[in-house]
Amino acid sequence: MFYKLENNLYTNNFYMNIQNIMRQPVIVKDNISLSETVQIMMQKKRNSVVIVNDKGEFVSEVDVVSVIKAILPDYIEEARIAAHFASSDYFIELCKKSKDIPIGDFMMKNPKTTTIESSLMEAAVMLINSKQSRIAVLDKNKFPVGLLTRTELKQAIGKILDIKESNS
Repeated sequence: MFYKLENNLYTNNFYMNIQNIMRQPVIVKDNISLSETVQIMMQKKRNSVVIVNDKGEFVSEVDVVSVIKAILPDYIEEARIAAHFASSDYFIELCKKSKDIPIGDFMMKNPKTTTIESSLMEAAVMLINSKQSRIAVLDKNKFPVGLLTRTELKQAIGKILDIKESNS
């Protein structure tokens, strides 16, 4: 049983809103390199990072796809035939050459964001329409306070439908 309460959804003794389902973002400064970005992603076991400026304000996001696109030359990205003939050694060479690329060169351009005050419906629609797999959640000062991913929305749907997680 559930009912709507402003931008919150009450289900099974749990207030469901963005703040209650978002995950903590991994935050990095906007002056790090590609290799530092990948290192942080690997250490934190995340596929994305949220980028902030010196004031801590949201700048953008970087995900694994952005990293890969930064490494690969445009002609290989756009031509499957060229990729077919490129060797693994060439990929290794490209990775090594790209390690010092500044994060600003490969961060997402104009990613969509949401706020804690937004409804789950607004966030879900934004996620679908933007074709992003995650959306940064910002406070009123544009500081990142969370990250809403497809996984969190899936978990929310499961909770609403009273589906229990299995361990197997």
